[in-house]
Amino acid sequence: MMDLRFEYDQEMSNLVKTRQKLSSLADSEDDSAWAKYMSIERKQKRRIRFLVATMNEMLEEKKERDAAHSTSMKLKEHRRSMSVDSGVSALKQTEKTVRSC
Repeated sequence: MMDLRFEYDQEMSNLVKTRQKLSSLADSEDDSAWAKYMSIERKQKRRIRFLVATMNEMLEEKKERDAAHSTSMKLKEHRRSMSVDSGVSALKQTEKTVRSC
């Protein structure tokens, strides 16, 4: 995840540089250079959207794993408390039986 974040930061930095170059070319007569940088900008935007989508997908998967783990831990705790409760009630029942004899 950190690698993706680093890559995203790099792409954003590159996009800023590309846009600065485009703004400097806006007044020039060099249409081919302007078209080249527009193409680069489109590719960078696509890459950034891909990175964002990938990071969002990874976050969703992490949330799902965390939720499943939390549910599993709650279930284990519930089972543990149930077995303790049933052991205590069985002990009380045995105690009542012994007293009645």
